[in-house]
Amino acid sequence: MNREAAERQRAFTALLRSPVLDRHTHPDVWPLVRTHRARLGEWFDQRLGYRLVVTDAAARLFRLPVDGAVVAPRRFRPPTRRVLVLALIAAAVAEDAEDITTTQDLSDRVRVLSTREDVELAPLRSRSTATAQAVRQGRAPARVHRGAAADRP
Repeated sequence: MNREAAERQRAFTALLRSPVLDRHTHPDVWPLVRTHRARLGEWFDQRLGYRLVVTDAAARLFRLPVDGAVVAPRRFRPPTRRVLVLALIAAAVAEDAEDITTTQDLSDRVRVLSTREDVELAPLRSRSTATAQAVRQGRAPARVHRGAAADRP
């Protein structure tokens, strides 16, 4: 590999490692990026679909959105307490299970552990369960908040 190719490769990998470079934070790589910006821009565009922008003071890689649509990440929603408890029970029964087991066996063990008398679990009442129960009793369905029925007099 000749000297120019080695310089381009060093600049390419430096930009992959740090997508924003400037002359103060990366003084050893900055001159290489400025010198080979045209070829680097082609490489990033053709190989990765990135756009390289080089100004007088900095260089930055931009990842272009697919089909021109910008997709924001979903908001994190922590799992409900019920899901966390179920995960803990499943982990507890998996610890005592054989090396090779089935999901049915794990499910049966979770059911047995969660129905023990010293374990108190409230029954899950989804919207459809609460509505069906209210209709059977001849009253208007109650409002449902966060998956659990809130009965009103």
